[in-house]
Amino acid sequence: MNRKQVAALAWPCGPTPSTAASSRRSLHLGGRASIRRVLYMAALIAMRCNPALKAFHNRLAATGKKPKVVIVAVMVR
Repeated sequence: MNRKQVAALAWPCGPTPSTAASSRRSLHLGGRASIRRVLYMAALIAMRCNPALKAFHNRLAATGKKPKVVIVAVMVR
């Protein structure tokens, strides 16, 4: 599988969260939570150990992106 196919399993409508109608909080609706969980943990480790992903993380963080947004960007990278 390529990275787009894996992302499609985790997020059927893309890696962007949906906003719940009754609140301002965003939710991930649909997809496979177990795959998202694995990708999340892998992204955390990769941001520490992989120099290319660490540089990508630092560049996004320096522009003022929220930490969770940066992690999701690393997950789908």
